[in-house]
Amino acid sequence: MSLSPDFPKDGVEYGLFDNYSRILNDKNFYKAFFNNLKYTSSVLLIVIPLSLVLSQALSKLKNQKLKYFYLFCLLLPGLIPPSIMGILFNLTFNGKTGILNQLFIIPFGIRPIDWMKDPNFIMTSLVIQAVWRWLGFISLFMLCALESVPKDIKEAAAIDGAGPLRRFLSIELPSIKHVIIFCMAFLFVDTISLFSGSYSLLGNSGGTANAGLVLSNYSYGFTSFRQYNLASTVSIMILPVLMLLTGFFCLRKEQK
Repeated sequence: MSLSPDFPKDGVEYGLFDNYSRILNDKNFYKAFFNNLKYTSSVLLIVIPLSLVLSQALSKLKNQKLKYFYLFCLLLPGLIPPSIMGILFNLTFNGKTGILNQLFIIPFGIRPIDWMKDPNFIMTSLVIQAVWRWLGFISLFMLCALESVPKDIKEAAAIDGAGPLRRFLSIELPSIKHVIIFCMAFLFVDTISLFSGSYSLLGNSGGTANAGLVLSNYSYGFTSFRQYNLASTVSIMILPVLMLLTGFFCLRKEQK
């Protein structure tokens, strides 16, 4: 990431609001903002529905040992230390020799994708790793919520002729909506504060054409130029968004 020419130089003091003005006049800030918006919405739209499907499938599984085995496999990516995760991500997305290309692209006769350098796929790689990391944990939260729904209510609905889909929409989904809100808040905060995943793939940059530049990396990029005032300014600008989301979450919990 390159700084705009009018950013403050070492030894030059600026007022508090001058920092905000310079950030708001930087095109890279808007690039990072809209990239983050795209990244966050993609993760939410994929992880939440897919977790609902997986948790439903696991809740119907009669074999408890098999259920716990599948759940452990889903949780494993989120339990891996960040340092090991960075190595795995690079092995997965590393050009022609990466696992994704070797298993899912080349065998079908498709031209290999350079996931970490092609600007058309950089954001896709970030979304894939987020889904891979958090799908298991979100599925666990929803599975626990589903299994807490009283069975007698579901059995009564089944006796009255309600099918599986009707029982899910009318009984289970309203009963676990507070958990869904929590999962959405959790993913939102994680995607806004994304750093380790992006840094492990792209380093201290946004990749080619800044296709993977997000707000946390944008903020961290200023530390390379010792512009700590601008780095902290970006972080402070993110804070109201997180506070509004937390307030919304607490309000929904109180209504529950």
